[in-house]
Amino acid sequence: MGIWNSMQYGAGTGFLVRTNGNAISDEERSRIIVRRTQRTQQQQNLSMMNLQYTLLALFMAALCATTSLGAVIAPDAATGNGTGDHYCGTYMCFYITLDSNKQTATVTMVSSSEIGWIGLGFGETMVGPELNIMWLSPDDAGVVISRRKASTHALPHPLSNQTALTVLSPKGNANIPRAITINHGKNPYVKNNQLTISYTRPQVLPESTLSTSTTKFVWAYGAVSPNSTRCEAPFTKHYATGSFTLDLTKQLGNSTGNGTVPTATVTTPPTGTGTNPNSSSVTGTNIPDFDPPPAGLTNTDYMIIAHAVIMFCAWGVLIPLAIFVARFGRKMEKWVRKHWIIQVVAVVLTIIGVIIGFILTSPDPPTETHHILGIAIFIAVLFQFFLGWYIHYLHDKERTRSPPRTRRPTRNYMHIFFGTTLLILGYIQMPLGMTLYQLSSGWFYAYYIWLAIQVIIFLLLTWRQVKERRREKDQAEEELAGNADSLSSGSRSPVQQPEMAYNPDHTRA
Repeated sequence: MGIWNSMQYGAGTGFLVRTNGNAISDEERSRIIVRRTQRTQQQQNLSMMNLQYTLLALFMAALCATTSLGAVIAPDAATGNGTGDHYCGTYMCFYITLDSNKQTATVTMVSSSEIGWIGLGFGETMVGPELNIMWLSPDDAGVVISRRKASTHALPHPLSNQTALTVLSPKGNANIPRAITINHGKNPYVKNNQLTISYTRPQVLPESTLSTSTTKFVWAYGAVSPNSTRCEAPFTKHYATGSFTLDLTKQLGNSTGNGTVPTATVTTPPTGTGTNPNSSSVTGTNIPDFDPPPAGLTNTDYMIIAHAVIMFCAWGVLIPLAIFVARFGRKMEKWVRKHWIIQVVAVVLTIIGVIIGFILTSPDPPTETHHILGIAIFIAVLFQFFLGWYIHYLHDKERTRSPPRTRRPTRNYMHIFFGTTLLILGYIQMPLGMTLYQLSSGWFYAYYIWLAIQVIIFLLLTWRQVKERRREKDQAEEELAGNADSLSSGSRSPVQQPEMAYNPDHTRA
């Protein structure tokens, strides 16, 4: 028929036969087998391609599902871990964590419940940046946090926006007003004589920003708690201050968004960074117990008092005395020796006072006017000291010169000018230091009385010196007149030469 409808193996023959039962040739059979083999190979290749596309589709679907799931849970993960750092000193700990999604910061302070008030400053010094002052309410039922700012070293004034801070409840489950009153008979923020205060705030405020890897803070505490729940209430002067630096970009493992205390390490130095690899680990349930802060003078106070007493002895007593000797004591025997001995003692005391000052301000650079002016005076007084030595050295070389010097050289006038200028700067420097330490007005009155006494003594001695010089001038004129009469009558008595302008031993030339 010329057209093959189908083929099959003949039963029991092993040959390909047509459907009508006629056998085919070997050549035809070979061609049919080749075609069948090619068709089978094509079907296998198509199946492999379908499998590859199926696996690729499954992989892409899984990738999309994973990405979507990550996008859903990412905010919660960020909130759970967060970033932040901590600082622990002798009397308190500060924990600060950031929530990058909400752009908020959580601040937690832990200290002894016997402390009066605690202040946290968001900057290098107490003057300028924002201050958060915290204390227990007088009814012992809650806490008060006051936003403050100091323009000078005086009582910081309250900021207008007090609602920027939100105090967290002790359990960290709900926000509560800034000053709370809970009639439970016991302050919920105190447990086992330990005070814990947590509050949230925006990371960026007009007065302060919390977002950098190196953020500087200052702290202070006082022994007396304000007897008020008002944010504007005054409070007593601090008993101690310090500073520290935190890296707020560090990843944290514990959630801090609800006000709980993050995992941290305890450090004991009063200043420094917020980490200490050699200290032990603590958590919110394992905070170190704090001893009550001392209500009296601290080591810092004693160092400040030592600095003040030493500098007052040098610049309030010795240096004015040395200048008085040089100004009014030139008729004393060996007055120059007395002058430089007093100055040497004053310079030694100044060096000791400057060293104490650097210890008190380290590691922060000098920023206050008292600090900067003190460094300038210290450098100038060293120059003045060596200038005085140089003048005395040249006088010893020139004292045998003939004819003798009859007027002061320029270097002597420079020494007098620098000495007077330094004395005036020293008088200005001392009240700046008292202002920095926030002394009461009584100390300022006592200082100004002492300064007035020195001015009165200077004026009295100057008036006496002017009178003596006038009397000596009159006597000299009388002697000259007498010598002139003697010469006219034939006398040959010599006239004495004038005394040298600079004569350390007060001897005749």
